[in-house]
Amino acid sequence: MFVFTANEFSGELIDSPEGRLEWIPDEKVLDLNLWKSDHIFMPWIKEDKFFSAKFEYEGDKMRRYDVVFHP
Repeated sequence: MFVFTANEFSGELIDSPEGRLEWIPDEKVLDLNLWKSDHIFMPWIKEDKFFSAKFEYEGDKMRRYDVVFHP
C-alpha cells in the first residue's frame, strides 16, 4: 500500500470502487475502524517521518512489522 498526504485540495471528491470518500479531520482519523497497522504508522505521518514499512497479517491479526525510516 502507498500512503500519500496533501495539505490542499481543489475540486470535488468522487466515489471510489473502494467506498465513499470524504474528508475527515486529522484529530478524528484514529477514531475510525482502522487496521492495527494504521494506528502504528499514522503517528509517523503526523511527525513528518518518511518511512518504508511492511506489515504482516494472518487473516485480520497483525503478526509483525518492519520499518525503515529514511532521512
